Parts: sequence; structure tokens; C-alpha cells
Amino acid sequence: MAKQKKEASPTSNFPKKWAKILDNLDPSDKFIDTVQQSTHDELDKIIVQCNEHMAEVKKDMDADQDLAEKKQAVKDAAAQYKEGIAVNEAKAMYCVYIKNSL
Repeated sequence: MAKQKKEASPTSNFPKKWAKILDNLDPSDKFIDTVQQSTHDELDKIIVQCNEHMAEVKKDMDADQDLAEKKQAVKDAAAQYKEGIAVNEAKAMYCVYIKNSL
């Protein structure tokens, strides 16, 4: 039984970081098809719409008090670890400095 050749994704030559997201869009989202059939002016409008949506989401995220509290809790919980890393990094760098001055 011969292997069937897998059909190339429309995003196969697009950077993997972004292609993975686009490849996982809901099948009912016709974004890829729409973009591939768009004119330059239509693409400009789509780009503006995407940027407007990103700004809305970022604004909502900044206004989310629950998220801000959770970020602060993570920051507080990680503080002792970060301080420990910083102290040991400074110690190691001082050792390198002294070693290089000998």
C-alpha cells in the first residue's frame, strides 16, 4: 500500500511560530481562504482590523483586576528564587572578575 502524499498547508512556508496558530484555527474560520483571495487594499483593511482587535484585547487584559492580582501573587512567590539566583550570579561573576585580575 503506497503512502499518500500529505497536502501542503497554505502556511507551510510561513514562520512556524505563526503558522502553528493559524493551522489550529477552527475549520469554520475562513481566514486563510479570505486572505489568499484578497486584494492589496483588502489586506490593508484586514491588517488594520487585526491590530484594532489586538489593542482591544490588550486594553481588556490591562483592565482585568483578577489577572493583575494573580500576576502580583506570582511575582511575590518568585521573588525569593530570583533573589537567590541574582546573589549567586553576582558571586560567580565576582569570582570570574578576581580570577581574571590575577
